Amino acid sequence: LGHTKKTEGRNYFEVLNGTSFVGKVLRAVSATKEEPLAAMSEWMEKTADPQVVSCEAVVLVLVGLPARGKSFICGAVVRHLKLLGVRVRSFNAGELRRESGKAGIEADFFSSSNVEAKKERERLAMLCCGRLLEWIRAAPPGTSSIGILDATNTTMLRRQRVLETCFAAAQEADHDDKAAPLRVIFLESLCTDAKILQDNYQMKLSNDDYKGA
Repeated sequence: LGHTKKTEGRNYFEVLNGTSFVGKVLRAVSATKEEPLAAMSEWMEKTADPQVVSCEAVVLVLVGLPARGKSFICGAVVRHLKLLGVRVRSFNAGELRRESGKAGIEADFFSSSNVEAKKERERLAMLCCGRLLEWIRAAPPGTSSIGILDATNTTMLRRQRVLETCFAAAQEADHDDKAAPLRVIFLESLCTDAKILQDNYQMKLSNDDYKGA
């Protein structure tokens, strides 16, 4: 995907270097848990070059604070890939939360000090990731697929859990000759322009979380 920026005060995003970024995650994993670090590193190295496979399954993990353009980027990527005939689908953690009956929930639900709410947010995010991987596994043989995890994913712990979940799915796929190899890409959306942020906040007021507000 390379490194892309839009200047003149517009939103811009960067594709994080997979090796260095994942390396940080893996070092964090090894410092806190007895994970098969060597196996995870080997998996990332094996899937780093898209030219070594004829088809692949890609998990594109969006990273960024709310109202930074993640869903906008997600929609643009989905539309472009569909035009190219690629099997692609986005999985939005916020939409899953609202569908589960938590639309318009109090702001305290998103507080870092709310332990129970934090557990529920993590559960929903990982449920979203699980549904993405199930969708990828359902791909017809020989078909490339791209699943986009549209969520904040701003904490190291969340990204670590996503990577571990994808690694487990990749190990399962290794036992299936028809399954496409799995690759993970982290994409961070950044925006510091005050006007764009204000416009994005106004747009968010149209979703179900703010009905009647």
